[in-house]
Amino acid sequence: MDDFRKQALLNAGLIMLGFAACVGVGVWLASGVREQASEIITKRALIRRQAQTIQLLADFKQISADVDFYMAKLKTFVPAEDEILDFRRWVRSLGEQHGVAVNEVVFRSGGAKPSPEGLGYSEFGLSVQGTEQQLGSFLDSLEIRTPKYLAQLTGFELVENGATYRMQSRGNVYFR
Repeated sequence: MDDFRKQALLNAGLIMLGFAACVGVGVWLASGVREQASEIITKRALIRRQAQTIQLLADFKQISADVDFYMAKLKTFVPAEDEILDFRRWVRSLGEQHGVAVNEVVFRSGGAKPSPEGLGYSEFGLSVQGTEQQLGSFLDSLEIRTPKYLAQLTGFELVENGATYRMQSRGNVYFR
């Protein structure tokens, strides 16, 4: 029986040693799996951020193409600097269309040259006379409905003169 007992103890010891080895390997693998899982999660987050960055760059590229398209369109509506020389004649013609007496249209010193960030402009002064309705339709055409020039009034003085009004104004006419 001693032989049987030795054999049983040896087998039990080997089973315990095998079990301990399996537990040790399992613990070692589990810690490695945790590290790898953490690394995988970190890499997936990095890949997600890179994909978002690539998408943003693609969106910016599309927007950039759209901006270029609209800037090209805008340039067809905004005259070149040398084309604003006809602005005075155009304002006088506009005044005639609306029954407004254009007394003076002068370019003033000041303004800005065009740049990649924006349009250039020249400052102008304007003196006109007409009824309230005539001046209203004239100003509407000058600033809002004009197909030829991009003009903006920056200030004006309106004085009643009997049945009509005299308006002194200043503004900017923009060019590319």
